[in-house]
Parts: sequence; structure tokens; C-alpha cells
Amino acid sequence: MASSLRGSTRASENPIAVVDVTVEAGRGALWTGVLKIDNSGASYSESLRDAPEPCDDKAGNASASNFSAQRQFNLSIRRYNRNGAPDLFSVNARWTRPIPFCEGQGTRSVSLDQQVDLVPGRTVRLTGDGGLVVTITRRAN
Repeated sequence: MASSLRGSTRASENPIAVVDVTVEAGRGALWTGVLKIDNSGASYSESLRDAPEPCDDKAGNASASNFSAQRQFNLSIRRYNRNGAPDLFSVNARWTRPIPFCEGQGTRSVSLDQQVDLVPGRTVRLTGDGGLVVTITRRAN
């Protein structure tokens, strides 16, 4: 019984954090949305597998039918409960996109993994390689 009381006390010490998120990469937005972060965190992911863009030469187009192009995006935000700091969060974002088929087969990926202090009402902008930008605004309670 005492352990369940402790668990509920921890939950009340760390209320759900509601954040507005925009993730940009390359030439545009990858995702815009709202996450509700409890003590176990929140995440969003998407994946698309489709045919690669055709090459200009007909021989390349024929061989392209045997391959697929994959795009993925993953975002997770978790409380980084260190020394009882309720406003410290760990942000992990990863963006994977295909190499243009005519340039070879495979993917390119960029990611960021960063801890941020995100008090209610604050906006943070995290910048990774390859044009990956994550903007997070924590709503006031």
C-alpha cells in the first residue's frame, strides 16, 4: 500500500507536460503536433517505404524496380529526472531518408539526443546536422 502512495505522489509532483512540437528537416516540416508527456515519456514515429525516384536512363529505371526507398522519422521526449528536476527533459529525434537511387543504394540519417530545461511557457529550438531542427514549446499549466 505504501508503494502505491509513493507512486501517486511522484505523479502529482510531475504533472503531465503538454508540448507543441515542430520538426523541420531539409526543405520543410517533417511533423507538427502535440505530445502529452507523463513520467514514462511520449513519442511519435512514422515510416514510409515506396518506389525510388526514377533515373534519367532507362537501364537505371529497370533495376530500380527491385528496390524501395525508405523514409523514417522518430521523436521521443522523456522526463530526465535528475536530482528531482521536474522541468528537465531528454529529447531524441532521428530522421532517415533514402539516397537518390541513381547515386547508389542506401539511406542517410541524422539524429540529435539532448537534455533541455523546459519550464512551462518556454520554447527551445534544438538544431542537429543535415538541417534537422526541433522546436518545442511547453504549454503553461
